[in-house]
Amino acid sequence: MLIMENVIGVFAAKALGIDPLIGLIAGSVTMAGGHGTCAAWGQRFADAFGLTEAPAVGLATATFGLIIGGIPMTD
Repeated sequence: MLIMENVIGVFAAKALGIDPLIGLIAGSVTMAGGHGTCAAWGQRFADAFGLTEAPAVGLATATFGLIIGGIPMTD
C-alpha cells in the first residue's frame, strides 16, 4: 500500500505539472506517518531540495487524510 501511495502521488504530481517530490510528501510520508512525520520530512525536503512549500503541503495532506478517515461510511 505504501508503494502505491507513492506511485499515485508522484504520477498525480507529474500530471498536474508540479514537482514529483510534492507527490511523494503527499503520499506515504503523510498518509502512513501523519503530522509528525510530514513535519520532519517536509523540513528535510525543504532543506535538501529547496521545496519550501513541502512542510505546508505535508501538513495539509495529513489533515485531509484525518478528516476523510473520520467520515463514517454508511451502507
